[in-house]
Amino acid sequence: MCRYARKLYSDLDALLRKRPSNIEGQKFQITIKDCRQNLFVFMKNRAVPPTNNESERSIRPCVTFRKVTNCFRSKWGAKLYADIRSVLETARRRAIGPFQAIRLTLSSQPLLNTG
Repeated sequence: MCRYARKLYSDLDALLRKRPSNIEGQKFQITIKDCRQNLFVFMKNRAVPPTNNESERSIRPCVTFRKVTNCFRSKWGAKLYADIRSVLETARRRAIGPFQAIRLTLSSQPLLNTG
């Protein structure tokens, strides 16, 4: 494991020594340098997934809804939908049913893990 991590960091160092030819590449390189210490956390902590697939799956219903309905007609509608999705997604991740999550939220109670 350490050998793979050393190789990964060595390869990253080599890439970061190169000078990008355009402004977008330069900005990207600065971003990578700024978050470098967090790039390979998954190599040291197996509980951290190496991809953002979970996040992508979480927002998929929102993207589908937006495309099907041709966006929102009002800001308050978009905010309300985002709030509801946030409550439901948090509940799903904490193994709480949707109706219980809505009830707890409306009564200003936190969504605590049930397990």
